[in-house]
Amino acid sequence: MRSHTHQSRAGADVEMAHFWQEGGGKRMIEELFADFRSRNPGVEVTEQANTIDDHGMLIKSQILQESPPPVFVEWPGQNMIPYRDAGAVRDVTDLWEDNDWA
Repeated sequence: MRSHTHQSRAGADVEMAHFWQEGGGKRMIEELFADFRSRNPGVEVTEQANTIDDHGMLIKSQILQESPPPVFVEWPGQNMIPYRDAGAVRDVTDLWEDNDWA
């Protein structure tokens, strides 16, 4: 996942593309956003909710246009290789190690 925030008149904004529109996934993303908003008052969260069928193609199209969403959901492992190769994501192991998050 690649994270990026940008400044606006109201403060920092976060955009996230995902495919959780129903069931347990929808409840999880709603809880994630609610928790984020409670910890970050004044930060606007914008969702780009896609169908699971459209999500991958939309993200890949945005990356090819050099305009990927700042934060997006993707299955881990081999699915991330095209994003890494395109320079849209990077290994954050050093971030985890530097902050003792393991």
